[in-house]
Amino acid sequence: MDIVVKGRKTEVPERFRKHVAEKLNLEKIQKLDGKVISLDVEVSKEPNPRQADRCDRVEITLRSRGPVIRAEAAASDPYAALDLAAEKLDARLRKQHDKRFSPARCAQDLGRRGPRPRPWRGDTQRNRRRRRGGGAGGRPHEEDRLAGGPR
Repeated sequence: MDIVVKGRKTEVPERFRKHVAEKLNLEKIQKLDGKVISLDVEVSKEPNPRQADRCDRVEITLRSRGPVIRAEAAASDPYAALDLAAEKLDARLRKQHDKRFSPARCAQDLGRRGPRPRPWRGDTQRNRRRRRGGGAGGRPHEEDRLAGGPR
C-alpha cells in the first residue's frame, strides 16, 4: 500500500508528508482492512478570506477491494485538518470492519446459530393456519382431507 500526498492550489511541504505517514498508522489500517490498495491525501486551500477558520481542507481517500472510504475535514491549519480527517477515517474504517465481522455473521461462518430472527409481525397461530389453508372459511388442511373430513 502506498500513500499519495498531493496539493490542490497549494504546495505540500516535506514535513507535512512525514506527518501524514506518522498520523495514518499503516499497521492499524491493514488490521482493519487488509485489502487496501492505495491511500490518497489531498490538501487544498480556501482563497476566501472570510473563511479563515476553515481555510485548509484535507481529504483522505482509501481505495480497497471493498467500498471506497473517504473522510474530509477543514481547519485553520493543515495539521489540525489532518487530525480531524484521520479521526473520521478511523471511525469509518471501524464501522466497515464491524459490519464485516459482526457476531451474527461470524456465528454463521462458524456453523453456530446466531441471534434468533425476529418473528414476522403477523406471525400468530391464526395467521399460520390461514397460510397453510386450514381454519374457518378456508380450504381444508391436507391432513383433514386425508382423514376423510368434510370436503
